[in-house]
Amino acid sequence: MRINFAFLWHTILLWVCFPVSASVYANTAWNHSKVVGASECGECHEEAVDVWKKTKHQKNFKSLSKNKDAKAIAKKMGIKRIKHPDATCAQCHYTVGTKNGRKKIVSGVSCESCHAPGKDWIDVHNDYGGKGIKKKQESAAHKAARYRKLEQLGMIRPDNIYGWARNCLQCHIVANEKLVNTGGHPAGSDFKLSKRSQGKIRHYDKASVDELRFLNMVSYATELELSLRALASAHGGKYAKTMLQRASKALTNLKTANNSMPNRYAKKIIQIAGKAAFKAGNHKLVASADRIAANTMKMVQQRTGYPYDKAKLKTATIPATKKSSKAHKPKPRTPVTKQAAKSATKVVNKAVDSKTARSASHVGATSNVIPAAPPAEKSQPAPTDTSPALPEQAVETANAATPGLITQFELVTPRDPALCHTLTPWLLGEQIMSESDQPGDQGCFSIKLLPARTAQLYLYAEYTDGRLQQLLPNTCGALNTSFNAVSANQAAYFPKTQNRTAGLVQLKDFPGLNKIYAVLTDSSQAAAQMQQLDERITSICDDKASASSAGGFSSMLDVIRQNSRGHMQWQVRSFRR
Repeated sequence: MRINFAFLWHTILLWVCFPVSASVYANTAWNHSKVVGASECGECHEEAVDVWKKTKHQKNFKSLSKNKDAKAIAKKMGIKRIKHPDATCAQCHYTVGTKNGRKKIVSGVSCESCHAPGKDWIDVHNDYGGKGIKKKQESAAHKAARYRKLEQLGMIRPDNIYGWARNCLQCHIVANEKLVNTGGHPAGSDFKLSKRSQGKIRHYDKASVDELRFLNMVSYATELELSLRALASAHGGKYAKTMLQRASKALTNLKTANNSMPNRYAKKIIQIAGKAAFKAGNHKLVASADRIAANTMKMVQQRTGYPYDKAKLKTATIPATKKSSKAHKPKPRTPVTKQAAKSATKVVNKAVDSKTARSASHVGATSNVIPAAPPAEKSQPAPTDTSPALPEQAVETANAATPGLITQFELVTPRDPALCHTLTPWLLGEQIMSESDQPGDQGCFSIKLLPARTAQLYLYAEYTDGRLQQLLPNTCGALNTSFNAVSANQAAYFPKTQNRTAGLVQLKDFPGLNKIYAVLTDSSQAAAQMQQLDERITSICDDKASASSAGGFSSMLDVIRQNSRGHMQWQVRSFRR
């Protein structure tokens, strides 16, 4: 049965995609001479185009070439003109078309950046069966024929969810080693396709929870594929380390998504990744990425009926186990065992251990917390507190009696506040910040957590005006970790320093911040519900708090806690601002 998924992908923000050298998994290559421009789309999608004109991707059309950071990157790359149709910049930041018969940048990221150049297909797209026939009057037969024709003419249609995910992610990952290592360009951004797809330019109703789950699953699988392709050709430096981190995180996210909504193709992708060696310069990763791509397409095809190229789908087979040197015939493949799953886990752990710190200037610009080096290979002991024991602060929530998960959760600050801005803030020990404390903008604190059981941790910041901000998990390493797993009876501090001890949140960088929520769960079902909640809240990677009110946030947490039957607990700590 074909499920109509088109309404979801018509909701895609025009500013989440971008021009590329070729339409991804469409039938035609990018042809600048066939770009018609956003004004042509605006004849029917006037409201959408009006919103698009106010987005960052279109505003970059005028502002990017004047940006100091962009100029610095261009200089290092030997690019004389940022706003040149053949410059590297044009591939992701502009739409390259034709003006007066010459190849020219015509706009920022636009409609055709997502749907492919429209000259060949725009008339077919608007034809619902003849003159005067509206879209709602189109017959099923005509619609099916129109869709087939649009495929042939190269339009990237809404049913092609994999094509959309790949089209957007290949720029948000920035798979260009020279651009990152030499030019100093950021190695991608924290990109949630499900969140971006529910933005301002939306033609239909918002997607359901189930549809967003599926969208996330496709997005994680596609990010895994593209990160492995980048890692396969990487030589080293920040680029290789970031791609290793992205691939590992995408695999972890896919596992979590598959736990909440099992899918046989997602399971195959996880198995394929578990057999692959995540290592820079490992060219065998290309074959793994091909199989991941094929299974992702099959996953989409099963749900939407989108007709992917059969030749591409043939690569979906999971690689066979290593053949014996004495065998003349390949051994039959066996199902993935606990050992294989353990192997996949080692890959993820290795990626965590290999993660390097982001530069101080970059972290300061995006997260406003102290940058730090990667976690060590083995867990390091928590910093020694030389101060005398202090009474624990009273838990402020109704679920304080929930047993089993949170042994201790505190906001701790240097015993001498004057040490907040020094290199040795914990010289005299730490003290617990209480609800009555009013530290002021020159204050600082660290989040301290002691879990009773191994679990997943979610951290949120709340501001005095009710805004929320998701601190963990994230993919930008804002707290010097992208992963939200914590181990039983091991004290964890966020953010971390280079020695994995307590780093600091400087309050001057977070005006209005006055509450921190900690949520722990060891249930995949509760984790899936937390992931849905996270999609409504802006990440710290976006460098701003969510505009949505925090009113009712504790009630939502309580619902998840009640449903978890003792496998989720949350607490909040606050202070005065």
